[in-house]
Amino acid sequence: MSGLDHVIPHYVELLRVVRRSLANEKFASRSAVQRKQKLQVEQFVSTMTEPERQRMNAIDRATLDRFFDGSLNIGIVVASIQTPNYFVDPVESPKVIDNGVTGMRNLFSAIRTISEENGAGVVVASMPYGAYLGGAAAENIRRLGFNVPDFLERDRSTEDQVSRATAGAGVSFISVLDGFQAVRNDDLFIPFDGHYSAAGTKLYADLLSKELMHLSPLLARTDNSEPAQN
Repeated sequence: MSGLDHVIPHYVELLRVVRRSLANEKFASRSAVQRKQKLQVEQFVSTMTEPERQRMNAIDRATLDRFFDGSLNIGIVVASIQTPNYFVDPVESPKVIDNGVTGMRNLFSAIRTISEENGAGVVVASMPYGAYLGGAAAENIRRLGFNVPDFLERDRSTEDQVSRATAGAGVSFISVLDGFQAVRNDDLFIPFDGHYSAAGTKLYADLLSKELMHLSPLLARTDNSEPAQN
């Protein structure tokens, strides 16, 4: 399962939680998790370079307060400090784009091979990110320390790159970007975090389920034959 961590980390973590629940293992309390995260922040700060320290000090004060308190998504703040152009490079850097498409294509191909060996199909569904939606969603990412220029608003190139990778791997692709861009809701993402809120999760589920319903007849035709004509 660890081999999939970099591909589908949240699904893998969900499996770990389910396994621990079935084994009746106790989960760490919120205060224990917060103490652990504070320690992780202290360790990270102690090894920062001077440029990283300057970038950290420029981050929104409310974000930093939560960061040092251990009550924030530590990984995303560390990412903003170390790679502030994380969301710009996939749009502007040819090297990042080419490497990204190649890497995704290889991963999707590997997953397709495993799935076919087990009699299953593969569908790749993208998850629109706040940095490319503009408005409050993009501002939420900016205050975490990332560089999110206005030209990223309503960007489609990253979605197109995922589509290119799936086409190269021969797997189906579902995009719900249009549905997200059509909704003007300031509550789609958890504040000070990059993950969907309850409203964002519901929107994604609604849009994805509709697309899966359209796609399911095609997935059922494993023999690649044309549908019968009336």
